[in-house]
Amino acid sequence: MRTINYCEFGKEWMKHIDHARRVIGKYASHNNISEGYINPSVTFQLAHLMAAFNSGDLRGKTILDLGCGSSTTSDGNSQYQPWLCRILGFIGAIPIGIDVAESPEKDFIFQQDRLFDQDSLNIISGRIVVDAAHSYGLIDSPQVVHNVSGSEEELIQRLSSQLEGIVDPNGFFLWGALSDLGNEERRRRA
Repeated sequence: MRTINYCEFGKEWMKHIDHARRVIGKYASHNNISEGYINPSVTFQLAHLMAAFNSGDLRGKTILDLGCGSSTTSDGNSQYQPWLCRILGFIGAIPIGIDVAESPEKDFIFQQDRLFDQDSLNIISGRIVVDAAHSYGLIDSPQVVHNVSGSEEELIQRLSSQLEGIVDPNGFFLWGALSDLGNEERRRRA
């Protein structure tokens, strides 16, 4: 399994941005919602997944989304809903979402769990093999920053070691921090 940071793609993900926008537009239209209601970072995330798979076609790919979001946010904020999992399911991928908050999702497999607890992914380890694991915004989310100790590198290592045996050996763990969106200095270092 390869561990890949969003910053490692340079501009490669941009080749998929128009396709990602069209997919999100179709999803919004199909569900009679405004595209503006969907967290805009989902376009960025979907384009990066397409770049990582080197394909705009994610049908049949099993993707584990760590920190996927929840539809039960206390403030009703649509930003933190599990948009990526919903859209992946819409285009024929097989999304599995894990989040600390409850979510009564029916469009994809959902598991509630605290991801940085010791052996937290034992709930699925040995039961399923996925093509890829994905996490965007988990590392520097308020929930993690205020409740989990360790550097960014330590947290990624903690997750990566748990993902061994869950992600196909030829697969990948794609991760990004909220600060990666538009962070050119970090992209240059990667």
